[in-house]
Amino acid sequence: MKKKLTVLLCVTCVFLLTGCTGKIDKGIKQLEKKEYKEAVESFDKAIDAGEKVAEAYHGQGIAYWEMKKYDEAKKAMLNYLKENGKPTATVYQILGDSEMQLKNYEEAILYYLKGMSCEGLNEKQLQEMSYNEIIAYEKLHDWNSAKAKISAYVERYPDDKEAKKEAEFLETR
Repeated sequence: MKKKLTVLLCVTCVFLLTGCTGKIDKGIKQLEKKEYKEAVESFDKAIDAGEKVAEAYHGQGIAYWEMKKYDEAKKAMLNYLKENGKPTATVYQILGDSEMQLKNYEEAILYYLKGMSCEGLNEKQLQEMSYNEIIAYEKLHDWNSAKAKISAYVERYPDDKEAKKEAEFLETR
């Protein structure tokens, strides 16, 4: 699974949360400094105080994801969406990647599909989610879906050597 979200997540978080003050602002600064545990605590305080709750859950989800606490990252992002946070490609990518780490491959695919249909999706996100979707199908032993997806993927991204190896592997299935 490709994991290249760190910079993207922090940038997204900063853009999403610009203009915030207090506990949220402190949490963002802690995210930027890679002080993830402290950021979670700051976002917890914001949630408890009712301060920009959706944004606090978003920041918390990023911090948990960076700490490899995937179940907590998933819960935080789902809470972000429940609090009417904007459903973005990044949110669905974190949800999909968390589900992959938790071995919930069907759920991961659903989140990747949602993420790939979001407005504002960039090419890098599309590539990562498309590749991870293929891996999820492999984990489910759905070889036909994986073969179909890898074929389209390699056509779109012919320079991806890792994907070419996956395509060769899938030919043996």
